[in-house]
Amino acid sequence: MLKRLSTLIIIFVFFISHVNAQQGQNAEAIPELSDTDKLYGLSLIWQEVNYNFAFFDQVPDLDWDAAYREYIPKVLESKSTYGYYRLLQRFTALLEDGHTDVQPPHAVRNLIDRPQVQLRNFDNRAYVMNVGSSLENQIPVGSEIITVDDIPAGEYVQQYIIPYIASSTDYIRWNRGIARLLEGLKDSPVTVTILTQEGREREVDLRRNAASSGEEWLLPRETGRELLDFQILDDSIAYVALNSFANDKIVEMFDSVYADIKNAGGLIIDLRNNGGGNSNIGYAIIDYLTGESYTTSMWRTREHRAAFKAWGYWSVKERENMTDEELLAFEEKYNAASEEEREWYDRTIDTYTGDWWYHGTPGTRKSERTDIFEGDVVILVSNNTASAAEDFLVAIDMLERATFVGERSFGSTGQPLSIELPGGGWARVCTKRDIYPDGREFVGYGIKPHVEIKPVINDVLENCDVVLEKGIEVLREMM
Repeated sequence: MLKRLSTLIIIFVFFISHVNAQQGQNAEAIPELSDTDKLYGLSLIWQEVNYNFAFFDQVPDLDWDAAYREYIPKVLESKSTYGYYRLLQRFTALLEDGHTDVQPPHAVRNLIDRPQVQLRNFDNRAYVMNVGSSLENQIPVGSEIITVDDIPAGEYVQQYIIPYIASSTDYIRWNRGIARLLEGLKDSPVTVTILTQEGREREVDLRRNAASSGEEWLLPRETGRELLDFQILDDSIAYVALNSFANDKIVEMFDSVYADIKNAGGLIIDLRNNGGGNSNIGYAIIDYLTGESYTTSMWRTREHRAAFKAWGYWSVKERENMTDEELLAFEEKYNAASEEEREWYDRTIDTYTGDWWYHGTPGTRKSERTDIFEGDVVILVSNNTASAAEDFLVAIDMLERATFVGERSFGSTGQPLSIELPGGGWARVCTKRDIYPDGREFVGYGIKPHVEIKPVINDVLENCDVVLEKGIEVLREMM
């Protein structure tokens, strides 16, 4: 019982952010922040979000000003730079956006570790996918983590992990929450209960020391993906994995294998591990697949003019104080006004409430290539297909050029504003709202594949790529 109490106290200390012991060991690397610094960092985030954030309508129950007031005493009472940044992370996570978040300074991030246990989410349950070699018998691969320090794993994720994760979609919050389930202060203990695939429960004491243990993993780990992976599959199907749009070298690499793609009967493009980058890089790949003009995402960003906000304040206050008779008379006057007068009036109110937008027209592209690939195309997508990779999906979807197979995409794109914070950390605020050219929203929802298929735990353990298999099946039917 004393061990349990001690462990729970450590968890409480971790998540309430008192890390004095760790700071003592890393004092030279972690800056001490004054109350002025703490308040300034919080205020800077509040201010930039207040003026620039593009998705307040997706968090209708959030009172951003009230949240700011609530967090002022919290940040001033924080006992460490680590604790301060945890609060900023929780503050920005209230916005529920995948491009609006806080990253602590490197020295602060180095305070955190996890046991040498790799977890993955299947149906909001935490399964063990790999372990350090010394844990092979204690925590068999394929086991489920059912409790963490006597707290049910799902409850633990919801209470201690998800509130700090900035995400536009609930499934990403769970994916990341379970991946980070055992994170905590470096070298601190954690006790888990596992359920093996044979149905046996077992309690295991672990230490958060994966970064320093030097121990080999039981199963081989992917140390890094190639920017592009290409092969010819059976039945003359070309397969190309585009794993990032952050490096324009991928267009050259695609071009180098294009002759083989051009001779194939069909093409599978794998975007399951593409977290984005530069949308124009993705569009350059689409240019190989169509001779038609195509439109890219439509977008808008909030627009602010100070005088309009000032006029809007009085417009709102005037209407708030009107009697029913006065309001009726005002509506008659408003309806009788010219279109220009009504537009001006509406703009003052929308600017005051933060709902006036600059609308960017969708981009239009047309490939200058003459040797277009005309075969059928299947695109593999997953929850990790994000940002510029989603912009790629939008453009090619408008062309009706490909069939998407897999899971919903990440559900977040846009142009983040970067903000430097006291102590060396930084924040991002999403300033640009992208939608389909036809008005469909995908940020906050993910792009739904035409053919949905989701791997289960045994598929992964048996190295069975059911999404690729389904993609090949769909492509063969199309061919």
